[in-house]
Amino acid sequence: MGLHVDQLLTVQHDVLDAEPGYLNVSAGDQVRILYIGSDDRQDEHGWVFGATAQCKGWLSVQNLKIESEDACEAIIAKRGALSKGAGYLCIRKGEPLIIKHEENEWLFGWSNEQQQQGWFPRLVLTKPAPPPEEEWEALQNKQKPQFDQLAASAAASTEALAGPESLPSWTVGRRAPKAPWNYAIMDNRRRCCVSRFRFGCHQSLLPMLDVVSS
Repeated sequence: MGLHVDQLLTVQHDVLDAEPGYLNVSAGDQVRILYIGSDDRQDEHGWVFGATAQCKGWLSVQNLKIESEDACEAIIAKRGALSKGAGYLCIRKGEPLIIKHEENEWLFGWSNEQQQQGWFPRLVLTKPAPPPEEEWEALQNKQKPQFDQLAASAAASTEALAGPESLPSWTVGRRAPKAPWNYAIMDNRRRCCVSRFRFGCHQSLLPMLDVVSS
């Protein structure tokens, strides 16, 4: 991995009693890269300008621990996260990430897909938790009256056509006012209309069906 602005690197060698404008650091300190020295300038080549928690200054690249992405094990994001702006990554679920630094609830890492690094919340490494049982029950109860209302409406419509549930399993329903030659055959157990036949044809079905006329 090459150097990048806003990259967070670890110091591997102590630098004490540095001149003004240069960083005094100890091994293990974290340095954020603010500027990378130009290769075209002899006085900047091989140097970076960075910041620690205490101060800013120049530091030799040789004093920084720079690891290759291939040497680090990638961790798969289990949920996505939106970017909060410059210096942050927008993470998608299933994206491989290489963690470089941890700070409370935030992680600083590298994304091979995006070919950049930045901050993202630690939550991307955990699966979303299911809703609490009481919230789940409340959601179901909120939806239940709607289905109950539909069921009651369907039952009322069936009662109006086929009569009470005490009727036999199969019933020839009442004639429609505008179509007196038609009868509706109702399945009382399944609560639905299964067929229609003309007036006068139901006499042959009497051994099997009860006829309910209006």
